[in-house]
Amino acid sequence: MSTETWTLVPEWPKPLDSMNARPHWAVRAKSTERNRTWAMNAATAALIPPLEHCIVEMVWTVPDQKRRDAENPMYDMKAFCDGLVDAGVVPDDIPRWMTKLIPRIEYAKGERRLEYLVTGTPSGV
Repeated sequence: MSTETWTLVPEWPKPLDSMNARPHWAVRAKSTERNRTWAMNAATAALIPPLEHCIVEMVWTVPDQKRRDAENPMYDMKAFCDGLVDAGVVPDDIPRWMTKLIPRIEYAKGERRLEYLVTGTPSGV
């Protein structure tokens, strides 16, 4: 079997949390848990099998050309990766099993979209 890519799209069109935000810890914990649980359920529903190693990328499509720092959504990225571990996609989110790319921000006039790409080779191939 060869390398495959799965695209997972949450129902929210932008990251739930930002590294620049300073919310109360309970507010941040709630958004982290929401994203982590969603990722686990989405990976399970997409039938992503256990992978030898995966590459995870967040693509955030924005409707305007405001300046945005690509590292800011890393809280969401971390929660998503933890959800993949919870789903059994990889044993842990350390570099041996997972490569996390810096989020990519793309401009598309009037569009808002958030998606995660998971690329890997199923285990035992």
